[in-house]
Amino acid sequence: MSYFDHQGHLTDEGLSLCADALKLGRQDQLPEELRRHLEQCASCQEQTMALYALVADEDYSGLGPHPVLEPAGEPAPASTLKMWFRPLLLLLMAVLALFLYWQQQKNGQPSAAEENAPAFLPPASVDSIGAAVPLSPPQAKMQEESQKPENQPVQDIKASENQKSGIKNRTSEVQGDLLAVNFAPSEALDPLVGAVTRSGGLSVIRPDNGAELEIGQRVVFSWQTQAEQPLTLRLLNNREEEVFSLAAKGGSLESPVALAPGLYYWKLETEDDLIYVGKFFVGNQRQD
Repeated sequence: MSYFDHQGHLTDEGLSLCADALKLGRQDQLPEELRRHLEQCASCQEQTMALYALVADEDYSGLGPHPVLEPAGEPAPASTLKMWFRPLLLLLMAVLALFLYWQQQKNGQPSAAEENAPAFLPPASVDSIGAAVPLSPPQAKMQEESQKPENQPVQDIKASENQKSGIKNRTSEVQGDLLAVNFAPSEALDPLVGAVTRSGGLSVIRPDNGAELEIGQRVVFSWQTQAEQPLTLRLLNNREEEVFSLAAKGGSLESPVALAPGLYYWKLETEDDLIYVGKFFVGNQRQD
C-alpha cells in the first residue's frame, strides 16, 4: 500500500494511518517515512489533525488489533486493512463532499444534483388527496423569510459556533501533542550528555548542553581537543535516528541540513571510542 501520491504528499490511506496513530497514542510505531514527512510538511500535518479531530470520539474497540500499528509478526491480509481504513476513508470522502458542496453554494454554482434535476419540479405543497396546491404570494414570502440566516434559531447558531470552537481547540491540542513527541528525552542518550572521555581532552564546546536555538538558526558545532585521531560528528534526533554523520575537520562543523523543532543529541567519536555527547533544542520545548 502506498502512503504517498505523485506529488510526495500523503494519500488518504497515509492520512488515515497517521490519524489512527494519534487516536491510539502510537505515533512512535508509524513507518519512519511517514514520521519524517509529518515533521516537515505543514499541509499534511494540518490534514492529519483535522481528520483526527473528526474521529477522536469514534469507538475503535470492535476493529481488533491494528494491522500496521500493532504488527503481529506477519503482514496483515488486505481484508483487515480495508476493515480499518474504510471507516476513515468514508468519513474523509463525506467531509470533502460537504466542503465541495459548500464551495459551490458560496460561488453560486449549481451542484451536480441540481444540474441533473428535471426542468419541472413537483410543487412544494399538496392537499389531502394529492393535488398540487400552488403557493400564494404571502405564503411564498413567509417561506423565503423563514429561510433567511437571520431567522435561524439562536440555539442552532450557538451550537454551530461551539462545534467549530471545539474542533479548533482539539486541533490545537493535537498540534501540541505532535510537537511534544519531538522533545521527549531519549532514555539511552540523555544519561550520557556532558560526559567527556579522558582520551578526548575536549574543552570550549558549543552549542552548550541544553541550549535552545531558534527555528531556522544556523547550528554550528565547535570544540577544542587534544585528540590526534580524526573525529566523526553524528547528529541524532530524540528517537535516536541519525540525521547526519560527517567527518569533523578542524574544530568546528556546521549542520548541512535545516532542523525541525525538537530535541537533538550530537556525538563526537573516534574510530574506536565515543569522545563526547551533547544535546540542544530547536524551538521552545515548553510550548508557551
